[in-house]
Amino acid sequence: MPHRIIGVTGFRCAGKATVAEYLAQRTGYRKFDISDDIVWPLARQRGITDLEDTLVLVRNELTDDYMNGRTTEAIDAAPSGIVVSSLRMLAGYEFLKQRYGEEFVLMYLHAHQEVRFQRSLLRAREGDKKTLGDFSEYEWREIQQYKTDELINRASVVVVNSGTPEVLFRQLDAHLACGNL
Repeated sequence: MPHRIIGVTGFRCAGKATVAEYLAQRTGYRKFDISDDIVWPLARQRGITDLEDTLVLVRNELTDDYMNGRTTEAIDAAPSGIVVSSLRMLAGYEFLKQRYGEEFVLMYLHAHQEVRFQRSLLRAREGDKKTLGDFSEYEWREIQQYKTDELINRASVVVVNSGTPEVLFRQLDAHLACGNL
């Protein structure tokens, strides 16, 4: 079992994948992305490309037991530590915290909604929302389904990512140096 599990939560386009990649490089930990490694592969198998339909997929097919089982497999297979990104569901956090205790730390990556929407447009991922209104509505539905607001309140580390990558990386380095992550 790894000695440290860093969970990264945040809303769409907050920079979770960037943070996970950076932390994995700095620490030598493996990384596991719940969206990229569990949700989107299944969505693609089903021909799903729309974000709204992924919410339905998660609600109807990807049970807590399935999601927690896949995440636990990745964590337990890691030779040292692991960065688990795209952790968005309160139930997933509670499971990991109960199972791994103090070895598990949750970081909330905050970025302003307008900044995240602009990043989404630049990313141009199939299925991403094209207007700020649609982006905001989707986010609200995600909060309701996943209880993301309650999850965020449990984070022991908060990092703001509304600036440059260099500013983000300095914050992460400071948290690593202090032993917060």
